[in-house]
This record gives sequence, structure tokens and C-alpha cells, in this order.
Amino acid sequence: MLNLSEVTQNRIAVLKASGTITKEEVEHIEPLIEGAISHGEPLNFYIELMDFSGMELSALKEDVTFDFKHKDHYGKIAIVGESKWQDWATRFCDIVFDAPMQYFDHTQSDEAWQWLNN
Repeated sequence: MLNLSEVTQNRIAVLKASGTITKEEVEHIEPLIEGAISHGEPLNFYIELMDFSGMELSALKEDVTFDFKHKDHYGKIAIVGESKWQDWATRFCDIVFDAPMQYFDHTQSDEAWQWLNN
């Protein structure tokens, strides 16, 4: 399951993911993100991964294509998760993306919010 629960006044998109993400779920949130980035200012992301097992290959392809198309509109990206592989995946993605990206353990969600707001 993937959903965009809100975009805060500070331009932080709050995404929550669990289970295995499908292409349809990615396609569902894309217009919402496009609407948020249409304001011109960079959009930061707080992405919470709980009981997250990954993405279908078609979902990953859709997500990467979308992200590369809009990467110039992304600000900081905080990944809040619960496993070491999520930390490693964040480190890999940080190399690929221009936006600053950092992993936080689920016990450090307050630190993630502080990082995004500074």
C-alpha cells in the first residue's frame, strides 16, 4: 500500500508505504505529487516504510521514470524505515539523485522531521 497522506504547509509530502507497492498505487499518487510540485518551490518528502517488503518491478520502473522526470523539483528526502536493507537502498539512491536523501530508523522520526525543516 502506498499513499500520500498530506502535503504540509512547509512543503513536505508525507508518503506512507507498506507491503508490496504496485504500479497502480504509484500511478495513483503521481498526479497528487505533480499538483504539489506545480507551485514552483522544491518539495521535500517524508517517506515512512513500515512492514514494507518492496515494489513490483513495473512499479519500480514507473517510480524511477517519474522521479527522474521531476527530480529538479525535489528537495530533501527523509526515508523512515525499520530495516538495514532500507538504509542501504537509501544510500544507493542518494548517489543517483541530486536531492539530499537520508535514512532514519523508525525510532528517529522526530530527527527526520527536524532534518527536513532545517
